Amino acid sequence: MTQRKLTLLRGLPGSGKSRYVRENYDLSKVVVCSADDYFLDTTGEYNFVPTLIGEAHVACFTKALRACAQGEQDVIIDNTNTHMFEAAPYLMLANTFDMNIDIVRIMCPASVAAERNIHGVPASAIVGMEEGWETFPPFWPAERCVNMNS
Repeated sequence: MTQRKLTLLRGLPGSGKSRYVRENYDLSKVVVCSADDYFLDTTGEYNFVPTLIGEAHVACFTKALRACAQGEQDVIIDNTNTHMFEAAPYLMLANTFDMNIDIVRIMCPASVAAERNIHGVPASAIVGMEEGWETFPPFWPAERCVNMNS
């Protein structure tokens, strides 16, 4: 039996996290958890409501928790995870369910991400996220970097 895996994506809004998932995984065989999903209506249109971001992250974590508890083989966390406090609950979840952890940093300059982002995040906020980026501690699993500039 193959080892179960939780993949934690890190990247600025518009950096290409969701595109990376679509291009590198069979979506019928993985569970993708994203706070963005909370803002999709029944037709798939994205309607972001800033005051509900906390609820969106709770829904995302709840989906990940259910997937891990139900024994899913591959769970992907498709959020920015720019700070340790955002990523830590998912790493604890993976450890609780004895899953391998793959941290993937999606590399993309803030200027490119700001042009591509489809969620209406202001360029100034994306630059601020880049400036406030936290390096994870050395005792966490090492992250691998993927360039998604193009």
